[in-house]
Amino acid sequence: MGEMAAIMAGGVSAGIYPTDTKEQVAYKVLHSNAHIALVEDNKKAKTILASIDELPALKTIVVWGETPESEVATRSDSSQVRILTWDGLLKLGDESKNDDELQARMDGQEAGGCCALIYTSGTTGQPKAVMISHDNILFEVRSLFKNLVPLA
Repeated sequence: MGEMAAIMAGGVSAGIYPTDTKEQVAYKVLHSNAHIALVEDNKKAKTILASIDELPALKTIVVWGETPESEVATRSDSSQVRILTWDGLLKLGDESKNDDELQARMDGQEAGGCCALIYTSGTTGQPKAVMISHDNILFEVRSLFKNLVPLA
């Protein structure tokens, strides 16, 4: 659900493998210029928080599987990273609900524009990002419907 929300809001989604090291996680968050990180639990949040001084674009961490241990983390330069629950994120969305802005962001997406980044495992150095465009996703969905959904 978080990935779809990011895409609809005009963002780019990028995943982290459960086997990624702290260094690989920090690299992917930095390389993808992530503003928001969505993680399952406090353990995964701590993995990101361990590197927040090297992640200047990161503004928020959303912990969806449990209650975060704190509501904010402070970098050495005194800037802060907000830490929310999934429900807290939804509440923020309800408070700032702006359907026109969301529609404008969706309308601004272009077929060849980046929709998601898929990272390699990094077995031969740093992980490499592969861009998946919006039209890549649409092609896959159309192919599935064409081949799996019976025609009426």
